[in-house]
Amino acid sequence: MADPTNTVTSQFLGEITVTDTPMLPGTDPSAGSQISSVEELNTLFTAWVNMVYHHQQHSSTGQTPLARWEASWEHRTPVRQPLETIRQAFLWSDTRRVSKTGTVSLHSNSYEVDPLLAGTTVELVYDPFDLDSEITVNNHQGNPAGTAKPVNIGRHVHAKVTNAVKDNDTAATINTGINYLDLVATRHRASLTGAPISFADLHDHTTTNHPQPATSTEQS
Repeated sequence: MADPTNTVTSQFLGEITVTDTPMLPGTDPSAGSQISSVEELNTLFTAWVNMVYHHQQHSSTGQTPLARWEASWEHRTPVRQPLETIRQAFLWSDTRRVSKTGTVSLHSNSYEVDPLLAGTTVELVYDPFDLDSEITVNNHQGNPAGTAKPVNIGRHVHAKVTNAVKDNDTAATINTGINYLDLVATRHRASLTGAPISFADLHDHTTTNHPQPATSTEQS
C-alpha cells in the first residue's frame, strides 16, 4: 500500500466526476461517482475509508491501518475528559473594545463588564447557542477578567448557528450513480444498519413450536 495521499488520489479521487446535477442511481455508470456537492463527496469518502482503506495492508508496516490503530491501544486506556472540559473546547471567542461606560457589544447584544476594563480590548468567550447567559471575559493579556453580564439582548443565538441549522434541514438527498464508490457506500450503510425484525416470521415461528390445543371435537 502506497503513501496515504497517493492512495486517496489514485483510488478515490480517480473515481470522482464533478457535475452540477445530483445523479440518480443507474445513470451513466462508466462516468464514475458523479457528485454535485461537498456533502456527497464526504459521504462517499467516509464509506471508502471505512470499507476499503482501513482494510488494505500497508507495504511498510505489514498491517492494515485499522489493525495498526487497534494495536496502538493495547495496554492503554483513553483519558476521558469531563463534560465541562469538552464543552469549553467548543466555545467561540471574539475581541471587543470596552466602552467608557463599561459595556461591550456582541452580535446585536450589549453586556456589562468590570468598569476597570473601560477603554481596553477584551476577549469574550461564549456559547453561540446561548447568548443570554454570562460570558467569560479575558483581558488584553489573556488573563481572566470576570464575566460580561447581559444588559440588552436582541439576539439569543448566533446567526451562523441559525444558518447552519437551516442548511442541515434543507440539505439535498445524496444520490450517486451505480459504480465502484456507490457500491462501497451501499456496503457502508448496510454495515451501520441492523437487519429489520420481521414480526410475521416471529409469529409463524411461535405457532410452529407451540401448536394450539385440540378442540373439544378433536379430543372426542
